Amino acid sequence: IAERYLSFQTGMATTELEIRRLERGVAKARGEAVSVATDMYKNGSVEELEAMLSSSSLADIQQRIEYTRTSQSITTSTFTALEENRRELEGKLADLDDARLAAARSKERLGELAETIESKLAGQRQEIDELNEALALARQRRARRERIEDRRAAAAALEAAETSDRPSADFLGPLGAGLMAGAPVAGNDAVVAAALSQLGKPYQWAADGPETFDCSGLTMWAWAHAGVSLPHNSGMQYAGTPRVSQGEWEPGDLLFYGSPIHHVSMYIGNGKMVEAPYTGAFVRIESPYRSDYVGAGRPG
Repeated sequence: IAERYLSFQTGMATTELEIRRLERGVAKARGEAVSVATDMYKNGSVEELEAMLSSSSLADIQQRIEYTRTSQSITTSTFTALEENRRELEGKLADLDDARLAAARSKERLGELAETIESKLAGQRQEIDELNEALALARQRRARRERIEDRRAAAAALEAAETSDRPSADFLGPLGAGLMAGAPVAGNDAVVAAALSQLGKPYQWAADGPETFDCSGLTMWAWAHAGVSLPHNSGMQYAGTPRVSQGEWEPGDLLFYGSPIHHVSMYIGNGKMVEAPYTGAFVRIESPYRSDYVGAGRPG
């Protein structure tokens, strides 16, 4: 419809140009016709008689009569052209009126279509807003469920850690047997006992107990029970303790990992270590033999 409307507009412009051309032609023909009519009124219709009376010979008479008839033919042609131009102008004016009417109808239809489209768009925008609201609500509900599930999973993991991560005396070796039996401990044994007492506590970066720990926070907290102060940083603990070869590890020794150093644990004997590993995990007992091991240190 929009294309038809533009086509009507273009056709109307072309027709208006033709009308202006015809109007100029009609005006010119009308001027010529008025001039001829004026001459006819003034001179009457006795041209041929005057030609015969004023001629000096038969040949002159014939020549003047032919000239008069030619003038009359031109006059007839002038009026004929005027009538043709008038009729063509009237036809073009009628065409212009038709084109204007068709253009007006197309413009009206365009307005109706625009209103319909705008109404539908408004409805679709409302539907989109409602869908977005429903989606946001669904996301909120899902996030709420995930938080609840995370809390439940954390609680279950903590409970499991508290029950399953408690090592047996056989698992820990002679030192473990004494600890499990409640025997008094001192020195490095007190340090190991302090670290093992935190099994199942959750890891938290930069925490040093008593409810949560990171790796250097656990070793710092445990060695404090023996009166030894350590910095809360694995790299600084490495720099502040003398080196111990792997074959000379003793319970309480610190084991360091990573390059640069980013993790520290405590050797507890029997080929095991206690550590606070990473976010989402809990204080646990693991094998100390890892590919990123860099060395051991002995506080004291």
